[in-house]
Amino acid sequence: MRGYRELTARLQDMSYSCEKAADRAAEEAARFTWQMARGIVPVRTGHLRSTLRKQKKGPAHTVGTSCHYAFYVEGGTRRMQAQPYLRPSFMASDFRARLIRALREAIH
Repeated sequence: MRGYRELTARLQDMSYSCEKAADRAAEEAARFTWQMARGIVPVRTGHLRSTLRKQKKGPAHTVGTSCHYAFYVEGGTRRMQAQPYLRPSFMASDFRARLIRALREAIH
């Protein structure tokens, strides 16, 4: 087959480009999520906000907190109304649109 090696090389390059583009999109979305969450998290003592972290674990970018009561603030309890800060921040980051845009740019 003519052009097989060239095609294979181009596909490998495209695969690498798409992987890097997806990583950049995830990094941008995580940074946006972290910044927005820090801005809207309810502050009483400041502990919850001070424990918000953005980190990369393997191919995944995560935003979270080590604060033991963060789950209850986010989701609420029967005695306390929910005060979501992580979910709205992630939804506003529009990761899906960022990813699609980054992959389209990498392919072209």
